[in-house]
Amino acid sequence: MHTIEKDLLKFLPAKKFGLDEKIVSEWVQQYQSDGIGAIRPKTSKTKYNADFKYNVKALMLAEELRPSQTAIKLHISSPALISHWIGLNPVVIRS
Repeated sequence: MHTIEKDLLKFLPAKKFGLDEKIVSEWVQQYQSDGIGAIRPKTSKTKYNADFKYNVKALMLAEELRPSQTAIKLHISSPALISHWIGLNPVVIRS
């Protein structure tokens, strides 16, 4: 299958369910990086201390990463959580 076909197939669920294609793309990247556990709903919340959050912010600035890239790199399941830490509004799924 050609790359273009793969890209189109990746975004079909986004259109079918009215989701932002960028969000679906981030989910695919998380899955490819960490497997099904990366996108499966969590039964308990991981707590991150202030030092960890500070280091996440420093990494983002130093490497000019988006929250989604940072989440993949640090194996954090929610880019929106990182956005919250740094004061960005999380992306909202369209209804």
